[in-house]
Amino acid sequence: MKVKVGKLYELELKDEKVLFAIMYAFEKGRNKDVYSLMVYSHKGAFEFPVRKETLNRWVKENKLKEVEAESALRQILG
Repeated sequence: MKVKVGKLYELELKDEKVLFAIMYAFEKGRNKDVYSLMVYSHKGAFEFPVRKETLNRWVKENKLKEVEAESALRQILG
């Protein structure tokens, strides 16, 4: 799986799942290979930076899966 800007993903942690969208990525400059994630939960939304290597590790460890918008909306609204 290749992680793409504009897609919604679910990260599976030990005891919970985190829903996020990749808003944009820096390809040049000081912040090269940093992705900006918009993390969603019932408590609100916030932006969070993650390095490309971290996203690739999550994919390799099968902790990350792409989700459809309707499923994400259901999960956010609880």
